[in-house]
Amino acid sequence: MYLGNSLAAILAALILPSTQAEPSTGQSFGPSTEVAAQRGPGVFNAVYDSLHKWGCTVHPNGMSIFLATVPEGVLLHHGNDRNLTPTRPDWLAYEIEHAEMFARTRRPGPPRGPGKHMGDDRGDDSTEPREELRRRDEGRAALLGTGETPLEEKHGWLHTYRTTRPLRFLYVDGMSGDKGNSGVLDTQQYILRGDKDSKQDSRAEQLFGDKPRGPPGEYDLVLDLCDLCADWKLQGVIRTEGAGFEII
Repeated sequence: MYLGNSLAAILAALILPSTQAEPSTGQSFGPSTEVAAQRGPGVFNAVYDSLHKWGCTVHPNGMSIFLATVPEGVLLHHGNDRNLTPTRPDWLAYEIEHAEMFARTRRPGPPRGPGKHMGDDRGDDSTEPREELRRRDEGRAALLGTGETPLEEKHGWLHTYRTTRPLRFLYVDGMSGDKGNSGVLDTQQYILRGDKDSKQDSRAEQLFGDKPRGPPGEYDLVLDLCDLCADWKLQGVIRTEGAGFEII
């Protein structure tokens, strides 16, 4: 992957003197050796940490945005529970092990009555034989009349794609693919998205007619990022999460 040449313009802006941080000296606007020395380590770390898992982990709340190019011939992977190519915004992984995490059947949780919590119906022995679990799955499907294949026999699908031309993306540094309120999403939420503090996937439900998987509000964020990339003639966003690098 190649980072865009526009990075030079970003770095130049970082080393210019700040009128708020330093008193005016009456000198003409231009590069400052003193400011460059002060900000140099931060600029170096931002560049060096980009697309490095260790650097993104050490500095999870990234503050830099890069133009990146994925060249022709790169393999990307996608895991899901159906033998269909995604037709809506979705995720691709660089590492096949990353995509394999999602190449499985999603096991739905059983309905819970008032006052019951996850795990209350397991009994005292949580290591029941697999035959008993299989029998319960088959019995539940027969009772509901769904006619679905028992969960033990369902499979996930692993899709592999190869780029046929260079593709341009927006790379957001840090652990920008993680979830939570620790600041990892601030660049996307406040700078790119414009502070749309929505916790519901209302737009996704309106477009696709179903509730998307994942944390509340995540898919609406993805849709907004994709719209932004379309305006900029980019193919999507590259982010880092705990399992590896992903492409939206």
